[in-house]
Amino acid sequence: MLSAPLLRALEPAESLDLSPASAWLRGGSVQLKRWLADPAALQLQLCYTRVIDGKPQPTRYFRKDAHWFAAASLVKLPLAAFVLEQLEAKGLDFRRLDIAFPDMPDCAERAAELRKPQPIARVLERALVQSDDSSYCALYDFLGPKLIEERFAELGDIGVRIQARFGSCGPEGSRVAAGYVLSENGKLVSVRPALASRPLKRSAAPIRVGKAWRSGNQLIQGAKDFSDSNTLPLSVAHRLLIALSYPDAMPAAARFNLSETARLELLRLLRAAPAQTQYLSPAEQKQPPHAFRLLGAGDGRWPNGLQICGKVGWAYGFLSDVAHLKDAEHECFISCASYLNADQVLNDGVYEYDSIGRPLMAELGRLLLAQSPALIK
Repeated sequence: MLSAPLLRALEPAESLDLSPASAWLRGGSVQLKRWLADPAALQLQLCYTRVIDGKPQPTRYFRKDAHWFAAASLVKLPLAAFVLEQLEAKGLDFRRLDIAFPDMPDCAERAAELRKPQPIARVLERALVQSDDSSYCALYDFLGPKLIEERFAELGDIGVRIQARFGSCGPEGSRVAAGYVLSENGKLVSVRPALASRPLKRSAAPIRVGKAWRSGNQLIQGAKDFSDSNTLPLSVAHRLLIALSYPDAMPAAARFNLSETARLELLRLLRAAPAQTQYLSPAEQKQPPHAFRLLGAGDGRWPNGLQICGKVGWAYGFLSDVAHLKDAEHECFISCASYLNADQVLNDGVYEYDSIGRPLMAELGRLLLAQSPALIK
């Protein structure tokens, strides 16, 4: 049973008015107001937390967790934190360690790369800055689905289900977490064999999306079933970023068990632009600062003085962002998810990410950050 302080931290607060007639939206573009006139069509959901004098205020929600969405790369944020928790619990310094997964299955994203030793610092940087799927597989297999489930339960987040690598494994091919070898300067530190196979968890109600989907060159008619796919509710992801940024604002049971060094390193990576990295390739480092940003700057218009810390995700037409925005006058946390797939065909690469998603989220982020707290009702 969850403690009373933790339960209070999880309770929904007041709703956020995103109707085109709302006071704060008066300065919004005609295009933004048109999109918000029918938020259900975009499966739009949003979480908003104003920070005043360094203190997060009660969170407001718009269509709170109204729809399942493909969280995609959002799951990399909590898994990176869990990996550092595990290493620090063993008295190990992540900055000095290499990791290899000798028996990583071929279905994992760039499995051959994962079988060779690489710095854990590289895994973290590529997962959080470049949103690299192979690095996510390293995080997933280091932890294993059982530990991931248990840690989320300890945080009070029992609606989370993360049980699949990225690549072609799918949930069924991800039931066995690959063994790993930890080393420091070429010297063996720790070995863990592959973990025992684990039964898959499925959603209580079926999750089906779209009217058709592509598998290679084949078009398969009918909705795609996501009932055993990774699930991270937007409200949970939102709260996790607040817990990482302002741990003292959360009950002890809802915080990450991280040293200040580890916590600040994760926040540094969540703020970093591709050009500010050590392990990205020269071509990757040339990506623009907004390449992996949506709220506040996803359209390429990055206001002077705006600081962004967060994680984005996109897959199957779902676009999402969990962000901490701050400028000289205002500060807030905003999380947003939407579904942008007009033809309802999944895996065809035809989504409205650029035509609707990026400008919608960028303007929403700037408007919400700029508003006086009195207008957010």
